[in-house]
Amino acid sequence: MKKLFPLVFIMICFLSFAQEITVIQNVKLFDGEQVYPNSQITIRDGLIEEISTDSLDSQDGTIYIDGTGKTIMPGLINSHVHVWDKSQLKMAFKAGVFAVLDMNSPADYTNKLRDLRLSDRYARFYSSGYAATKAGGHGTQYGFKVPVISDSLNEEAFVKHAVSLNSDYIKIIFEPVRPTLLLNQVKELIRQSHLHDLLAVAHISNLRDALNLFNLGIDGLVHVWDDAVISESEVDQLASDDLFVIPTLSVHEKVKQY
Repeated sequence: MKKLFPLVFIMICFLSFAQEITVIQNVKLFDGEQVYPNSQITIRDGLIEEISTDSLDSQDGTIYIDGTGKTIMPGLINSHVHVWDKSQLKMAFKAGVFAVLDMNSPADYTNKLRDLRLSDRYARFYSSGYAATKAGGHGTQYGFKVPVISDSLNEEAFVKHAVSLNSDYIKIIFEPVRPTLLLNQVKELIRQSHLHDLLAVAHISNLRDALNLFNLGIDGLVHVWDDAVISESEVDQLASDDLFVIPTLSVHEKVKQY
């Protein structure tokens, strides 16, 4: 009996903790589509149990948090970053960014940062790893050695190498300011990416290239063009195949300052 009492006491304490209820009251809620100005959110055992716009009756043992003047919203995604250190993922998470999409980083960094996905202290890290580019092309000027498309590393080999490095998608550079890939090389990179069930996304800087790569089957553009205004018919064309565009408008504005 003496041994049974401590065990029962421990079980009661555990069950009490497991059933802990927290209610956030009078908080503005944005669910990704609509805003609910005065919401009550019930959390049981760490999981959201109920969201209501009606006042809830008080219950003994419930923890109440006044959310007046505050907003709850889904975690954000930063869809174009270049991450070098886990401290950046921690800062992103603290700012409400729960996932980041890296668009060209050395493999030495990327696999270590992917391992942090299991932690609840860092933004989840996804990366293309090395971007597909040409010798002297955009992406080769940042001080780290990158594999480039050449006679010794064709499109098929590049994508297989990226897969072996756990790339989450393939980023393709098509930038005419520097030496750049040919359209037939881009087409083959897209095809090889799809053979491995990976999305192919592209760096572009003008509307003509955006339309050309769309016709080759690119899945997304990781910059918007800034040389021309797109027509309504061209918008319809791009939207017809669910092409997505990551605009990075703040980057364009920053570059224009220099």
